[in-house]
Amino acid sequence: MEASDTTTQRNYYDDLARRAVGHGHPLEAAIEQAASAYLDGKPATQGKRKLTRRERDSQFWLSRTVKDCPTSAWSTEPMVLALARYLSQEQLAVEGLINAVARIAPDALIRAVRYSGLVLNQESPRRAELTLAGESCPAVRELCRVLDIFDQAHRLRVKAVQTARDRLTHLSAFDFLVYASLYAFECLVGKDIAAMKAGQATESRTELAWHAINDLLAWKLETADESSLRLNDASIGLSLARHLRPILFDEC
Repeated sequence: MEASDTTTQRNYYDDLARRAVGHGHPLEAAIEQAASAYLDGKPATQGKRKLTRRERDSQFWLSRTVKDCPTSAWSTEPMVLALARYLSQEQLAVEGLINAVARIAPDALIRAVRYSGLVLNQESPRRAELTLAGESCPAVRELCRVLDIFDQAHRLRVKAVQTARDRLTHLSAFDFLVYASLYAFECLVGKDIAAMKAGQATESRTELAWHAINDLLAWKLETADESSLRLNDASIGLSLARHLRPILFDEC
């Protein structure tokens, strides 16, 4: 396994694992310690110089500890989470890493992919590495197929959300607040009150609706023309007449 950059410094993770073995710990436990240190952002410095995340990534993934990692150690939670971190970044490429793990510990790789968020980042170089590994590993190949299905479904939903949001583009922030208030009092507040009287927790769908309203209002405030945020009696009256009156007096 090779990366785009190497280091001639002593390897912190190899030293850590070596000391653990020297103290009588099994190899798997020593590797877990090294992986846990990596996940905790150690070492923070090398000498007096602060290390970047990329430098820590390089030092860990190029370590002898990782290169000689047995199947049993790959399946531990620290190593799975470390692999998830590798999959979630794009700066460092370790040649042969994903293929090697797919060959000896495919279940660990699959778990790491699920933790990594790679399903929402199909353009990542790590996704191409996963596809390559799938050519010789049926389990990983099936995982890639599932990732493609999720990616397509996500794209369709993002498009649907964008289409629905486009229908609100012409509204000012105040206009949107009028509609949001009407919707909330008609569809959400009543449910909350009923749930409180029944001694029940608020339904998750209701909470999601409140979050959606909040997100849409934040989007409106971010994208609205600054002049539309300066309200006065005239602008408020025009907005209410245009958007609220037809609803109140059934003029729709």
